[in-house]
Amino acid sequence: MTSPGPLFEWADSQAKGCATGPFGRSKLKPTVLEATIAGLIWKHQGRENPIPIARIRAIAGVDERAIKGVVADLIDGHKMRIGARREDPVGYFIMRDGEDVQAGTGAYRA
Repeated sequence: MTSPGPLFEWADSQAKGCATGPFGRSKLKPTVLEATIAGLIWKHQGRENPIPIARIRAIAGVDERAIKGVVADLIDGHKMRIGARREDPVGYFIMRDGEDVQAGTGAYRA
């Protein structure tokens, strides 16, 4: 399998014993909205257990565009391993292994 790239270095983080919690790999201080959305997504580990954007919107009280922007910031700035599914079940999830990376990065590549 080829490396998924620097944004999704799940294997490296697993080997080094990545710190726990959504911001274990981040050097930045999260905003309240980032912490809220990251906490929701963090509870959904693996491609078979995503959280739909509609659920995040209902809890966080922000629109879909804002959620997508925060998720992009969580991936780029905070180095979270967030994947997305566009087929059932749809939503965001934390990538745990290589199969999650394959399933979760397709939406970003498309």
